[in-house]
Amino acid sequence: SQLVGLIPSASSLTGPITYDNSSLTFENVEMTTTATSGIETNGNNTNDAVTLKNSTLNVPDGFGIYFPSSGTLTIDNSKINAKTMGVQVCAGSLSINAGSAITVTGDAVPKTENDGAIQDGAAISIVNRTGYKGLDEIKVEGGTFTANGTNAAVKAYDWDNTNKTESDFTQAAKVSVSGGTFSSAVKEEYCATGYIPTANTDGTYGVKAGKYVAQIGSKKYETLADAIRLAAKGKTITLLANVTENVEITANKNLTLDLNGFTLNGGTEKGKPALKVDNARVTVKDSSEAQTGTIMREDTAANSG
Repeated sequence: SQLVGLIPSASSLTGPITYDNSSLTFENVEMTTTATSGIETNGNNTNDAVTLKNSTLNVPDGFGIYFPSSGTLTIDNSKINAKTMGVQVCAGSLSINAGSAITVTGDAVPKTENDGAIQDGAAISIVNRTGYKGLDEIKVEGGTFTANGTNAAVKAYDWDNTNKTESDFTQAAKVSVSGGTFSSAVKEEYCATGYIPTANTDGTYGVKAGKYVAQIGSKKYETLADAIRLAAKGKTITLLANVTENVEITANKNLTLDLNGFTLNGGTEKGKPALKVDNARVTVKDSSEAQTGTIMREDTAANSG
């Protein structure tokens, strides 16, 4: 009925007693507790480390791991089964690899106190929290992550301790998801460089190698051809990167192509222009400040503009 792991902090007449540079490692261990939490560190501590390796942590009545201290939390080929939250980092770094699994079976619990874990129902919870030591790299390379119902598998947000309110996450650049299977979609800004979100055929979600090159409204596309094919009448297609494609706009479409400072390159294949307009109305513009947008063929680049 107690935590299975704790790196504490305490108070004394002379000030706080911290347990800096402390570590807990569980290897080839199966742990089960009916307590509210499984493993915790304290936000006063510096450079603590918690590692689960080839292990299982079961917390059927509460949350798995709460890590508010600076340092490292590592989930290595391990499983966490919890009710109200899987793992939560409010400072330091998190690393999860393939073979790991975090499953949360319940929903969030309203936050009433100023400190302690925020039981938000997520499998992976990342919180930029006022008064804490700050987040480092959050890296997910693989694994299976399941939240209950419509709860987010990966939930990231800023948290105001005073008002007990969450707001938009401002540390997305520190999150790097390059693998894994998730019960809800992974936001694009959480994907590692060179990866984009994807929906799996079985109703789960993941990430895959790729990049977006065009956008219509809030919808992004991996090819300009796909954006053109799916664009409704009167829409604007905005380039997000340099592309090498041979695209054709036909079928009475009425579109605007915003080069946005990027280049549409038609390559070198004979008879294949970068852009062909047939029986359509197309407005080409460049909304970039530098006005560097270009439509060209690679073999005639000197004469393109």
